[in-house]
Amino acid sequence: MVVNRNNSQKRWRIDGVLLGCIVLAIVFGTAAAAKIQGFNNFESTLVASLLVSQGWTRFGAVLIVTLEVVLTIGLFIPTLRKSSLQLLAAMVSVFIGYSFWRGLQQIPIPCHCFGALFTMTPLQSLLLNLGLLSLMIWVLLKISKIPSQNM
Repeated sequence: MVVNRNNSQKRWRIDGVLLGCIVLAIVFGTAAAAKIQGFNNFESTLVASLLVSQGWTRFGAVLIVTLEVVLTIGLFIPTLRKSSLQLLAAMVSVFIGYSFWRGLQQIPIPCHCFGALFTMTPLQSLLLNLGLLSLMIWVLLKISKIPSQNM
């Protein structure tokens, strides 16, 4: 009985990790697809942010979308999962800083994180990114407790 209970607990951790990765993949996959669909609007948002010069806007937009797609795929590859989560956490930390910047600079254009699906105020995007970062930290902590997934 004890062995089954331990196996069941181990399985639960793995399932929790996978569930967390699925939620993150849905969010980042949807965001990347929406940015691709409304790519011109996304570029306009980057220009309005005053963080990217107009000459680098296309490169910055392509880089963000590419990172979202590649890291989302990495969530489902066990050997890349931890690194993908760490890089996504770094990216979300930049997004949190951007949310603060938008609020401080009173940038009138709403965040286009999800393209035409919906836009967010700086406070809404800050709360979303804090929630995503919390989920990533939780999944990373769960991964660190699973010996086979420690890289």
